[in-house]
Amino acid sequence: MTIVPETQAQSNWCWATCVRMVAQAAGSSPPEQCAIVNQFLSRSDCCVNGASEACDKPLEATRIPLLYSAFALVADALEPGGAVTEPIVRQALQAGPVVQLLLDLGSAYHYTLLTATTAGGYDVVDPLYGPFTNTWAYIASGFDQGGSVSAAWRVHPR
Repeated sequence: MTIVPETQAQSNWCWATCVRMVAQAAGSSPPEQCAIVNQFLSRSDCCVNGASEACDKPLEATRIPLLYSAFALVADALEPGGAVTEPIVRQALQAGPVVQLLLDLGSAYHYTLLTATTAGGYDVVDPLYGPFTNTWAYIASGFDQGGSVSAAWRVHPR
């Protein structure tokens, strides 16, 4: 499964962008980010005014399995209620094909995708920062922002 990077359209739409990227890689044709946001925030105006306070919102982590299910994908929580560690993430990536992380960046939360392990660490496809490869220490610290990994899911087709 090859993830084609996409940039989030609004500051809090990392969740909608991640599911779009994974759904496209799995072979479906998901709607635009704003339509996904409309659906999951029970709105109808986010394609017109996505930057509004009502539309530019994060998605609660508890709704991630439901979000992926809407696109015929499964998001299995890794270590629910426990610490997400590198061995757990590495094992999930080996089972493939994608791990979604919820990072605590210190001042905000951010969803990002891990797609592979490499000699340089982990391949990250991030809707805000773009694709890059870096170490687990960098990722687990919320991209060196003093944060942590708050939650993770292995995402795969049904």
